[in-house]
Amino acid sequence: EDWQRQTGMRRAYQLPGGFALSHSKLKTYLDCPRKFYYENVLKIETPQTYHMLIGTVLHRLAQKIHEGMGDHLFTDLDVLKRIAKDYFMEQSVLFQGDMEKEGWMDYVLERIKDYLCWVEQDRPDVRGLEVPFDFQWPEGMRFTGRIDRLDHLPDGGWSIVDYKKSGGKKEAALINEFRQKDDDFQFPIYYYFVSDYKDLKVSAFRLIAFDFKKEGRLEAITIPVGMESSKKSVSVGDLDEVRQRIVAIAKDVMSVRDDFAKGGTTECRGYFSTCPYLSFCTRSGDDVNDE
Repeated sequence: EDWQRQTGMRRAYQLPGGFALSHSKLKTYLDCPRKFYYENVLKIETPQTYHMLIGTVLHRLAQKIHEGMGDHLFTDLDVLKRIAKDYFMEQSVLFQGDMEKEGWMDYVLERIKDYLCWVEQDRPDVRGLEVPFDFQWPEGMRFTGRIDRLDHLPDGGWSIVDYKKSGGKKEAALINEFRQKDDDFQFPIYYYFVSDYKDLKVSAFRLIAFDFKKEGRLEAITIPVGMESSKKSVSVGDLDEVRQRIVAIAKDVMSVRDDFAKGGTTECRGYFSTCPYLSFCTRSGDDVNDE
């Protein structure tokens, strides 16, 4: 700081080589580079919320149901309930009393019962759970993450499955949004890991929303991957276009810079904000080294 005041110059900063990127980190960077800096460079931890806990428990129970792999299902509701209860007991501080905690636990168990009813009919051939990845693209950027589930399909292809606590859009709307938005990088990054590094043919993306449109019902949305674009599928060409955007954004993230400025439309510029870093993030947009 003294050096900067004396010279009138800002320090150049660059993320270290091999810095691990992910779809969520790229989205955070697009939303607000300053928030990206706090969250992923300084690694400032933020408190867990009960919404985060609910998502974690739903994921954990779904993984338990498929732990036998293949089309084998674990269906003991008493055991699933004990697992959920352990999570909720460990995080009791997140709730305003036992009544709220038990209400949300009942909510989770109802969503899992719905999932069991659905999956007993669907009977996916599960070949991978919580599949970790850490790979480098030819352009030099490194990506890490974890895929909720990999299913083998009857046609010999593979489906990348992602669990969502909630959701409100079906196939056509999601495909249209995917083509129009420039920050939806989850499935493209997953796709290139599975296709290029595991050498498997990806035939579909599948989103499983436990509480679709907040109506208390499960919805499984399947988006086929084909050679040609359509209203009902994405093509390899669509994915390649997104890949080019990912490369450009990743290069910007890794470039030499003198600051991580606040995003122009970031949430803290509104009247209400839920940003966990607001209390110590400067309002001026000055260089992060001044803080």
